[in-house]
Formats: sequence, C-alpha cells, structure tokens
Amino acid sequence: MRLAYFTGGTAGAGHLVRGLAIGRGLERVGYRGDMRMFIGAEPMAGIRTALAPYSPTICTVDHKEVLDPVRGPESALAMSLADYSPDLLIVDLFWAPLLHILPQLDCKAWLLVRSCPHDWLRGTETTRFDPSQYSRIIGIEPIQHDEIRECIEPIVICNPDEAKTRIEVCARWGIDESKQIVAITHAGLRGEIDTLSDDYESNALAEDGDVFIIESDLHDENAVFPLAVWLPAVDRVHCVAGYNSYWESRWMNYAHKTRLRVIGRKIDDPLGRIKSDGNYAMGANGADVLARSIAG
Repeated sequence: MRLAYFTGGTAGAGHLVRGLAIGRGLERVGYRGDMRMFIGAEPMAGIRTALAPYSPTICTVDHKEVLDPVRGPESALAMSLADYSPDLLIVDLFWAPLLHILPQLDCKAWLLVRSCPHDWLRGTETTRFDPSQYSRIIGIEPIQHDEIRECIEPIVICNPDEAKTRIEVCARWGIDESKQIVAITHAGLRGEIDTLSDDYESNALAEDGDVFIIESDLHDENAVFPLAVWLPAVDRVHCVAGYNSYWESRWMNYAHKTRLRVIGRKIDDPLGRIKSDGNYAMGANGADVLARSIAG
C-alpha cells in the first residue's frame, strides 16, 4: 500500500508534525506499506532529519495554476502525486490545491480538518469545496461543521509511555537537579520565540528561584525533536496555543504547568481552541486511531 500525506501549509511546522505523528502511529501498529509526504515549502531545519524517512517532495503551490481547471491537472503537484500513484491520499486541511487534481488520481482521499474559519469548507464563488471528492472528512479536534462527517481524538506526535524522566532531562541538558526547569518552545514563524522569551521574563515569578531555561525553536537545526516527550518532567512550559502544542500538553499531562500565548493565524483559532476545549479529555491519540484505520 502506498500512502501519501499532502499539506499545503507554509507557516511553521505544525502541518508537518501532524504527518510525522501519523507516521509514528503507523509504526506502532506495524504498518508495512510505504508513506510519502508532499509538502508546500522547505521544512524548518530542526525537523528535516525526522522527515527524511518519508521522502518529502517539496511541491511549491502556484495557486493560479492549481486552481485553473486546465492547468491544475498538469501542474508539478499533480505530476508528483501521479508519479507516486498512492492508494490513499490524506489531505491536511488544504483542499483547494487538489480540487482539479483529485479527479485524475485513482485513489481514496481523506481530509483532516482542525479548527479553522467556518467558511473554509465552503470556498469561494470560483473555488467551491466539493465534499464528494473525499470518502472521509475527519475532524481532528472537537469541532463542528456541516461538512465534517466524523471526529477522532486529536493527533499527537507521541504517547505518555514515551515520556522522559526528570533524571533524563537533567542529563540531556546538563542541568543541576536542584534548579527549576522552564521550557520555552516554538515551531511557528521565525522570530516568534523571542516574543515567548520576553513574555516569560516579564511574567517570571520571584519564587522561581534558580532557573534553567530550555529554549527550543524548530528553526534551529540542533533543536530536540520531538520535544513533547521531555516536557512532562520540566517545571514550566511556555508556548503558543497552536494545535500541536495545545494537544501535546493535554495528552502528555503537562497542561497544568503550561502557559499558552495566543498568536493569531489566518487559518487557525487558538483562542477559540482554549475557550471551547478546556474541559475536553482525550481518551486516545488520534494518530493511533487513524493508523489503525489505514493499516486495516
């Protein structure tokens, strides 16, 4: 079986982490097929090594080209997918670039949908969403929309049984165990981690005492990935309330010591996520749920 994962996302690493989470879920269920990722931009330096096993194909999306019913099926994206000839195509939210490509691919397609503007699954007058192109339209967090046919648990890069201990954290970063450990993490736009660092410094508590700061930015090729396995053992986490960081903190049981910074995104609603999902308790990792469906 050949599985393709497509994302048209270009800001940050969240859309790529989702594909990696699915890949790790497939490994856990013993999937023996092939998986390849088709991505919209050069990945952040800190995630390239993790992506390598999935032979990422960078398909720069020319929206005028792919949204043209004549040029779209002849685009570089169309040719790359056709050459791979997947049996199943998983689409991460960005359905529009595939509107005129999917009809020529002889495969099933599943669309994953997270919190986004309500009109996202309608489109525009000239580019209308066609739900019939997808055999499954899956909400990957607790959201409601007329076009979403089912929801699964949020997709997370790791599971609680992978969590590192306090001793392992201290050894990895050379930290004296008597110190408070604060992690400032980011996988968004370049430079945004500075905002998080400034936010921590302005809100640091006097009782923090002697603090060691782990600052992790996936723009750095030396960034530790996935960082979420290390965070349950630290004392405090500062991060942006994006999909991955939010659900990682809840699934890996460190939400109670996490400070979430809201940074607006055009196709994400972090504030809405915090307000609406505060009492939602995950019962499973959506990556494992999806992997079982794929592996059959």
